Amino acid sequence: IGGTRFISFEDRTWHNDCFICAACKASLVGKGFITDGPEILCPECAKQRLM
Repeated sequence: IGGTRFISFEDRTWHNDCFICAACKASLVGKGFITDGPEILCPECAKQRLM
């Protein structure tokens, strides 16, 4: 799709609109994130999962 932007990490790629936290659905574009298996999480949700 023309003009669509992507985020790539390791061997995975997401559309910018799909690059969201698996738990709270917040956008992770331009922010830190943690991978948990197939999921990506914002730091706050990752911390809650580890508690």
